[in-house]
Amino acid sequence: MQPGELLTIWTARGAMLVYAAFLWNRASRKPGSAWPVSDRWLWTLAAVLHLVHVFCAFQFVHHWSHSAALRATAEQTAELTGVADGRGLFLNYALTALWPLDAFSRWLPRTGSQPRLKWFQRGTECFVLFMAFNATLIFGRPETQRVAAILSLALLLRWRIHRPRDNQQTLDTEL
Repeated sequence: MQPGELLTIWTARGAMLVYAAFLWNRASRKPGSAWPVSDRWLWTLAAVLHLVHVFCAFQFVHHWSHSAALRATAEQTAELTGVADGRGLFLNYALTALWPLDAFSRWLPRTGSQPRLKWFQRGTECFVLFMAFNATLIFGRPETQRVAAILSLALLLRWRIHRPRDNQQTLDTEL
């Protein structure tokens, strides 16, 4: 494997490991509580590593060709589902635009007159989780799938242990 391909793989893994650290911190936080600075740093670092991964993928794997990236996505999808469909690439493009934008928005100072973009932030968080799940557990290499499965179980256990006991209170707080 060429160094550029290794860099592409390890920047993706790095982004997912930092994202897992973010989720680990988040699992013990009370719903509706403010983000600690450590969460903002982890969220931002994961977004930056994702950007580096995308840069590496286009530089070293797809050679700055959208068509090549679309073909590769279609081939990966065909291996898994039997249908050669490259439209998932556009979800990756959306992730590449939204995640860094959301990370940047979390560093902006808040004033009383400035509305929080909670819907955008929550939507981005859900989208990143969906994409991370697909990238690691569905489309990931076997070794990545094993690590992702172990981390997912650990995160679920941590969330279960630290979640608030009163579900109604949780729903009221988050809405």
